[in-house]
Amino acid sequence: MNKLLVAGAVLALALALGIWLMLGSEEDSPRGPTGATGAEPNDAEEKPEPPEDPDPRAAASDVLSRRARAVMDGDRSAFLATIDPAAKRFRKRQGAIFERLTSLRLGRYELLQQVGEPNLARLEHERRYKNADGVFIPRVEEVYRFKRYDDADFVSSLFFTFVLRDGEWLIAADDDLKGRRTTERNLWDYGPVVQSRGSNVTVVQHPCREAGCVELGDSFLQLAESARRQVKERWPGSWNGRVVVLATSSRREVRKIIDVDYAISNFAAFAYSPYEDDMYSPARIVVDRATLSGRSSDIIELILTHEMAHVATRRVSGPHIPLWLEEGLAEWIARVPGDSADLYYANQVATGAVEPRLATDRQFRRGTADELFVHYQSSRTAVEYFIERWGYGKFVRFYKTLGDSHMEFGTRAQHLRSTMRRFTGLTPSKFESQWADSI
Repeated sequence: MNKLLVAGAVLALALALGIWLMLGSEEDSPRGPTGATGAEPNDAEEKPEPPEDPDPRAAASDVLSRRARAVMDGDRSAFLATIDPAAKRFRKRQGAIFERLTSLRLGRYELLQQVGEPNLARLEHERRYKNADGVFIPRVEEVYRFKRYDDADFVSSLFFTFVLRDGEWLIAADDDLKGRRTTERNLWDYGPVVQSRGSNVTVVQHPCREAGCVELGDSFLQLAESARRQVKERWPGSWNGRVVVLATSSRREVRKIIDVDYAISNFAAFAYSPYEDDMYSPARIVVDRATLSGRSSDIIELILTHEMAHVATRRVSGPHIPLWLEEGLAEWIARVPGDSADLYYANQVATGAVEPRLATDRQFRRGTADELFVHYQSSRTAVEYFIERWGYGKFVRFYKTLGDSHMEFGTRAQHLRSTMRRFTGLTPSKFESQWADSI
């Protein structure tokens, strides 16, 4: 099961200040009051103006550009040169992250400061870095692609703390902000990584270093390739058919990467896709290796097919699509009609143990394992009902139209209502009622 999660370089300004030496004379030098000696200075030298601090925004963009270029060039010295020498622990962690990043096959890596956003540094940060001459915290977008697998940018939000020392802005931390403005983490933040590559699927995971650890190998890649073929056969939308899987070593890492505040123990995997600038980044499948331990090949392939369905639909999805529609479509793609889950759900409805009802987004996140099973199967049968009654082609157009609706004026509920009426002639409540009666 899945909880779907749906972030030009500025040239540095070199400021040069000329120091003007004003040569004085009796005619043009300023005169002080006459003293008892009657002496007057023959010349006066104007004190040089102190050099201005570099513009933090332009300087930060230059630092970010050098840092990103160092990653692509594999230049460790240039990368570490962007970090404040006084931030020793941060510098050590960043050195390790550099090694992990450069072990991956990246086709693009950039760090872009967001123009027009405020300096997020506050008094508490100035106190924390009291020995610095200035503190600047912008929002930065980390933009990267896995070579051969991504045909669009994956974007994460970072919040670097820049400090000014001896006229130079350097990075001192990335965790000084809390709440919604925290730096997004990735797998390589939590340890060394290795990347295995298949024809259409690449897996990034930590190498095993303790007894009992099992890395995802060729058999997992084969299951993933099989799941991908099934999704390609059943989803006609635009998708390059390439998938990136991040395999963690703990559920704690899963939680940190997908950044959710609810219990994740009832979920086997996640399709993670940040939403930035009116579009989704390419989705990643995030799974904890221990979660897959002991599961049969059929179940693992079913899980992967469900998650890959989410990966495939990212190009045409949007925040106005409710989770019952997202999850119902993924289950419809992944499951064979009449399987054990289908029969069990139908029996539960027939005996009155379950009342067919479409779950809210919140219910998908907060339910128990049994409740989540019902929500997923209810959603699948609702999607199946739509397809059987109005056709798959119309369903795909309905999905895409609703996915694009966030670009237009109106609320989520208004767009669901208008789009449902356009393609079925029914209101959402009438659709739900007729679907429930059909079971």
